[in-house]
Amino acid sequence: MKSRYLVLFGIAVFLNLNFNSGHASDSYKLKYKMKKGTTLNYSMDSKMESLQEIMGSEVESTTQSKAKIKITSEGENKDGNLTYLMVYESMVIELLSSMMDSTFKDPEGLIGKRVRKTITPNGDQIESVELDSIKLGLLAHAGGSLASGREFFPNLPDGELKMGEKVSVTDVDSLDTLGGTRVSKAEMEFTLMGKETKFGYDCLKIDVKGTVTLEGDGIMQGMKFFIEGDGDFQRTLYFAPKEGLLVAADSQTDMEMTVAVTGQMQMTIPITQSQTSNMTLLKWVDSK
Repeated sequence: MKSRYLVLFGIAVFLNLNFNSGHASDSYKLKYKMKKGTTLNYSMDSKMESLQEIMGSEVESTTQSKAKIKITSEGENKDGNLTYLMVYESMVIELLSSMMDSTFKDPEGLIGKRVRKTITPNGDQIESVELDSIKLGLLAHAGGSLASGREFFPNLPDGELKMGEKVSVTDVDSLDTLGGTRVSKAEMEFTLMGKETKFGYDCLKIDVKGTVTLEGDGIMQGMKFFIEGDGDFQRTLYFAPKEGLLVAADSQTDMEMTVAVTGQMQMTIPITQSQTSNMTLLKWVDSK
């Protein structure tokens, strides 16, 4: 009887070692894939809480938004990069603060306006061009969150991902908004956590942690301002490697910033900001 237990124990150890060995050897080179004519429909929910100190008074505000976005692929260009059209099909934005409460639904200057974006296979944005003029009006204070040049797809690492191993990535982006330019630099670590079925897709679950620094300038209500800040973020990506498809992304970002206003009215405004966002694939129609 004792020898039988030893045999069973040995088999269990052998199977466990082989399972772990095969699991650890999994490696993936991730890239986005979009054949010409493919359409993707995403929902995006976001909530941002902000605390500002203006002339000795604290101003708290909360901004919540729900949007549906359509992506139509134009295929690969001669350099092997992906080009697609992006359109906001619907949007509701709620602004709640001690100074004002407002709700914006399907703003005319944004809904249905086409933006052509070109990205590398790993998602790094090369170009963003407005095919229709986007006019944000009162929503311009949202800063870069609605700017046409903002990246849509999160970046993927250039190198291979292996189960449990960290891959470091540095990403620098610039965004023209509010009459100026903002430059952000992110230092990220990608970790492949496992496999998970998400909305019917066989996905890789990827953990992304990092820090971000921000600096820039702009003009608001005729006043020149400069901004700088830093923070950290955490993101979970669900990516279907076979289809080359982002299925979902959840993120949390916390920032500490300082805005310096110059001109006739000079002031320094400290800002603490916390934002969560969730992006989900609603529909994927592959070209035939």
